[in-house]
Amino acid sequence: MFQLAYTSKANQAFLLDELTELSNDAGMRNRKIDVTGMLVHHDGTFFQFLEGNELVIKALYKRISQDSRHTNCKIIYTQESNTRMFSNWFTRYLSFEYIREITGEELSEDFEELLAGKIENKDEVMRIVNKLTSIVSSHHSD
Repeated sequence: MFQLAYTSKANQAFLLDELTELSNDAGMRNRKIDVTGMLVHHDGTFFQFLEGNELVIKALYKRISQDSRHTNCKIIYTQESNTRMFSNWFTRYLSFEYIREITGEELSEDFEELLAGKIENKDEVMRIVNKLTSIVSSHHSD
């Protein structure tokens, strides 16, 4: 299992409907190639975490990085893993507002710094992603 996370800058403003459609379309494609992950957009910045077969992920990232809807794609995390973090999320879109609502100030501030490019340490990226997925998962099981 290969994991990759990147940030990028949007080349256009996105409405919530457009982000939902983007996520749904990606989710349908990713289901076919067994790729899971999440997508976050806030203030013109994207964060996406992808996981799956290494060759598939690298090819997908190459295609994503050439998409004209965003620029300045920067890989901030890669890692081999024995397990999936997002086993049921083929591409789940999480709004920053939702993240702030369910995680509180501390984690949303960490995530804001991640989106701003202030956090690039792999361990710190994974700490934030792990905490977020744990909170989202427990929030949905309530």
